[in-house]
Amino acid sequence: MYTEEDILFLNKTLDMAEEFSGSTLPNPTVASLVVKNKKIVSSGVHRGPGSLHAERDALIKAGDCAEGATLYVNLEPCSHYGLTPPCTDLIIESGIKKVVFPLLDPNPSVNGRGKKILTDHGIKVVDSLLTGRAYKANEPFFIANVLKRPLISLKVASSLDGFVADHRGQSKWITSIKSREYVHNLRIAHQAILVGTNTIIEDNPLLNLRYLIIFHRGYQQGINLKFS
Repeated sequence: MYTEEDILFLNKTLDMAEEFSGSTLPNPTVASLVVKNKKIVSSGVHRGPGSLHAERDALIKAGDCAEGATLYVNLEPCSHYGLTPPCTDLIIESGIKKVVFPLLDPNPSVNGRGKKILTDHGIKVVDSLLTGRAYKANEPFFIANVLKRPLISLKVASSLDGFVADHRGQSKWITSIKSREYVHNLRIAHQAILVGTNTIIEDNPLLNLRYLIIFHRGYQQGINLKFS
């Protein structure tokens, strides 16, 4: 059973994770908080393949203060060896008394195993809360592991009468600055962009990130870059 405190700190954890959206693929975007006596002791984020997992990052920073604390993480802690060791081992060693996460990791190497290991070692586990927001934060990761395909998004810009250009073939621009900002934020969450042959021939699009206001890896990138 979860508490209002669990909702509060898990939302804060998701706030952190969403700042790194798209920058950790093919790994999930994960953040973690160590909380004791309703105060944040430390925080951690995963920054990409081979780097510390969020739980390990937060627990190393917390040190001895992790004993008796609650660990919040936006995905089930891993329980297997990959490029880094299992997070469950360190959680157990650190003396954490409670772990809160919204969703099981769909990776077949985890998928409930992390939860079982923690509960078998007497750690209270609370899950199945804020599931919608947590899923959205890692939608590409869930689709890849559950449906075995990539996340595919269709972007179409059209005029009110259903055309993509005016009668002279001019299409720069028939959308708004807000829609263009959205598209460039959408691009960072995808690993490839597919366009038609005629688009390449007629428009020669740059297909890069030119107008982006997001935060990644702890610092601000790409602020107010203008379209060319």
